[in-house]
Amino acid sequence: MASENSDKNTTVLTRLIHNGILIPSAPEHRGLVLAVRGQAVPLAPKQEEMALAWAKKQGTEYVEDGVFVRNFMQDFSAALGIKPPLAPDEVDFGPAYAIVEAERAARAARGEAERKAPAAARTAARAARRFDGLVDIELQVGQQPTPLSRRSARPEPR
Repeated sequence: MASENSDKNTTVLTRLIHNGILIPSAPEHRGLVLAVRGQAVPLAPKQEEMALAWAKKQGTEYVEDGVFVRNFMQDFSAALGIKPPLAPDEVDFGPAYAIVEAERAARAARGEAERKAPAAARTAARAARRFDGLVDIELQVGQQPTPLSRRSARPEPR
């Protein structure tokens, strides 16, 4: 519920219902093994996620940015527990590149209906959690509510 303060022409929020945040599921662990300084290193889930993120960045301006590369390699080295920090040429990201390329090829091979199905499922899930309880107005996260002075435009309460 909200009430209007007539002297300032502002709206004061008196009730907000929050149904919690949406946390994405963790990516599946694939058991990726990379060659680091000539040694085969099996990756933990966090390390694997970082390696796949690096592989997805290939071909972008990020891998040309020296600061980004240095920061990533410092963080990746710390996650692996390796000192001094690795250089990009000391790690064979080949298996990670292969996984990313296979995912891209599989995505490209899908038909239009298959590509649109996940988006439709996300839209349906978003619609299911859209009602936020703010003065019985439906809002998506990040949208600003309409002024409460236009009460005739309000949707009917559920």
